[in-house]
Amino acid sequence: MGDMPRTVALSPDGSKAYVGRWVDWSADGVDVVDTATGTVIATVPVAKEPDDLAVTPDGSRVYVASFAGNEVTVIDTVTNTVIATISDPAISTPHSITLSPDGTRAYTTNFYSDNVSVIDTATNTLTAIIPVVGGPVGLSATPDGAHLYVANQTHATAVVIDTATNTVITTIATIIRVGDTPSDILVDPTGTKAYVANSNAQSLSVIDTATNTVTTTIGVGSGPTSIATAPH
Repeated sequence: MGDMPRTVALSPDGSKAYVGRWVDWSADGVDVVDTATGTVIATVPVAKEPDDLAVTPDGSRVYVASFAGNEVTVIDTVTNTVIATISDPAISTPHSITLSPDGTRAYTTNFYSDNVSVIDTATNTLTAIIPVVGGPVGLSATPDGAHLYVANQTHATAVVIDTATNTVITTIATIIRVGDTPSDILVDPTGTKAYVANSNAQSLSVIDTATNTVTTTIGVGSGPTSIATAPH
């Protein structure tokens, strides 16, 4: 595997793992790993600093958010080749990426431009840019795809986006102290709760998605940056 593995995503059947890695300014890429043998079977060059990956529900494509490259790369998983790149002058430093549950849209948080991109996966074109102030980092869609939860690092907040109108409908104060840096957010499989990892606060905020309020804060280990759920 290449230097500095940064992020990983599995194919729906679990047979492949896609690992975004930083090597240098000219050779960043995504390693394709056969999970049965643990071997790299292909490496796909992408733009600088691939920070996050998302695999479509049918496993046919991988969407890669490249932070320093300021673009999203689309990989065909049959040929392990790049089939599209998506960028716009209004988008800076895409950090995280997620897909709608039906796979028709991809969303990226763009840290320095303070917005969220909406990509039509049928055409691989940018269809909307949603202003989200406060350094958006992590994002997660509800199981029905109706809402998108976004964690904002510099403002210590989370926002809720209505995906039908592509507008912010609610802002949630996820932590009290300024500078506690929420780093990731995840809506649970039932859609009833969202969890926010607060890196500097060493805590996890639990949001009730029916009321969009923080119901509890759980202390965790040092510097939590990512969240995942166990398979059911």
